Amino acid sequence: MGLLTVGLLAAALIDAKGDQALLSVQSSERAGLYAKRDRRGAVAASRTAWLERNASQRSFPCGVVRASEEGADDLSLSVLRGVDLELPVTAAILADDVVFLAEPPAGTGVDVVLEAGRIARGELGDVDVVDAMDAHVPEPAVEGFEDPSDVWLVLRWGDGPGADEERFLFRSTWLAWQAARRLREAATRP
Repeated sequence: MGLLTVGLLAAALIDAKGDQALLSVQSSERAGLYAKRDRRGAVAASRTAWLERNASQRSFPCGVVRASEEGADDLSLSVLRGVDLELPVTAAILADDVVFLAEPPAGTGVDVVLEAGRIARGELGDVDVVDAMDAHVPEPAVEGFEDPSDVWLVLRWGDGPGADEERFLFRSTWLAWQAARRLREAATRP
């Protein structure tokens, strides 16, 4: 075998090993994507089953809540101990209550939605959308392209100076106001 043949053979082997390594990486990435898709499907099925079991009249996305170790007890989410993250929330309107369902964080081994809070519809109070400085953000007249800036839907319930409050983070003023309108409607309509 000539030197040129040996060189070409070595180059082909190196190229084949590189292709094999690339295929291995691609296969691993694909498996990860499939696992994420399967988990999203399991969480969605869990949410649908919860909504059906509890005779939900309607449901809608309600931003995210920031959860931390301190908030884990308040939210009854023991899987969050020692974790700081944002959990997507769905508001479910029942006959007498508004229930907030949180998606469990990935990597906790939990694939079912978690009931994060419940408020009687008659106790729902003020609903507003505010910016990072707690200034009221006006409702946009139409949906449009907007700079992604954080806004919070602020929901208050209870009476007097000790009224409770929860904040839901949105990256769209339009979506925050859609959720705010739906919560106001739930408070006024049986």
